[in-house]
Amino acid sequence: MANYQLPNDNDSPLVTTGSSDVTTSPTAEEGGQQEMKEVQMTYACYCYDFVIEAVLMGALCLFGFAGNSVSTVCLWRDRSKTATPFLLISLGIADTLFLATVFAVRVIPSIDTFALPLPWLQTVEPYLGKYVYPTAIVAETGTIYLM
Repeated sequence: MANYQLPNDNDSPLVTTGSSDVTTSPTAEEGGQQEMKEVQMTYACYCYDFVIEAVLMGALCLFGFAGNSVSTVCLWRDRSKTATPFLLISLGIADTLFLATVFAVRVIPSIDTFALPLPWLQTVEPYLGKYVYPTAIVAETGTIYLM
């Protein structure tokens, strides 16, 4: 199997795989845009998604909450008159807000998809995309700006 395209071969896919349920070849061309076939996710894809999004991102969010909380408490008790503790506390708060939104937008839906069905998530999910995701972008911008 070749992983490249020959110069005169315009109909073959650029990437070939050993799996029969994954394809990258277009099904039709309409208006200059190519339409792709539906890709079936295998059990390995679901496991990978769960491990990356639920386990690793969830652990990073929890350790981030703990670290930001400890640093905020320690810096809050600092009585120096410089701007450094204030900026670091602001950075910790913005980072905690970002971690909370990541937990709500990525980790909880991944847990719902693979491990534990959450019936209340179906009613909350439209609001996650409408309100929580923009909050994540604002918190991310604040975190970058404060750095």
